[in-house]
Amino acid sequence: MEGRSYPAFSVSYRILQNPRPVQGRVFPRRIQGASDQTIYWDLENGRPAAYEEHFRMLFELSDGNTWEHRGRAEAEVLESMPMDREEIIRDIAEEIRSIPDASVRISDEGIVISLENIQFAPESAELRPSEMDKLDRIINILMRYADRDILVGGHTALAGTAEGRMQLSIERAGAVADYLLSRNVRTPERVVIRGYGAERPIADNSTNEGMQRNRRVEITILEN
Repeated sequence: MEGRSYPAFSVSYRILQNPRPVQGRVFPRRIQGASDQTIYWDLENGRPAAYEEHFRMLFELSDGNTWEHRGRAEAEVLESMPMDREEIIRDIAEEIRSIPDASVRISDEGIVISLENIQFAPESAELRPSEMDKLDRIINILMRYADRDILVGGHTALAGTAEGRMQLSIERAGAVADYLLSRNVRTPERVVIRGYGAERPIADNSTNEGMQRNRRVEITILEN
C-alpha cells in the first residue's frame, strides 16, 4: 500500500440466517457463511487503511438448489474530502429547474436528487423512453461529482401488498441504476440500490396527485 507498513489484526465472523419467505419467487431458505479478514490499521488517522478477506457463503434456495460462493477480496480505504453541500445544492437546483418533477435536497447521506412521477410501464420496472432524456440530464450532473459513490432508491405509492411494493421499488431502482451504468456514470461497485416500497411517502396516497409524487426514484450523491 504505497510502500507503507501498517499494524494488522484479524477478524472472523460466521453467518447463519433463515430469511423470511417471499411469495412467487425463488428465495434463500438458509444462508450459512464465514469470513476471515485481516485489517491493516492506520495509527496516525485512527482508522482502517486496508483489508483482505477470504469468504465462503452457502445459499440453500426454496427451489431445492444450493449455491456456494467462495472467494477473496481486498480493498484500500480512501478518504474523501467533505462536500460543500450548500454550494452543491445551489448549483444542482439551478440546473434541474427545467426538468419536470425534479427537486434536490440535503440528507444525512449526501445530496438527494428526487425524480417524482418517473414513468415506467404499468406494474413493471421497464422505463418508458420518455424518461431517458430526463435521466441523461441528471447524468451530466452526476459526472461532475465522479469521485462520489451514488445511491439509487426506489419508492412506490400505497397500492398492492407490502411485499409487492417493496419488490417493485427495488426493481425500479435497479432499472434506473442499470441505465446510469450503461452510460458509464460509475462502475457497478460504486452504485448502491435500495427499495423502500411505500414506507417513505412525501404526499397523500389518498389522491392521484399524491400517488404520482410518491412513485419516485431518488439518486443520492453520497458523502462517502
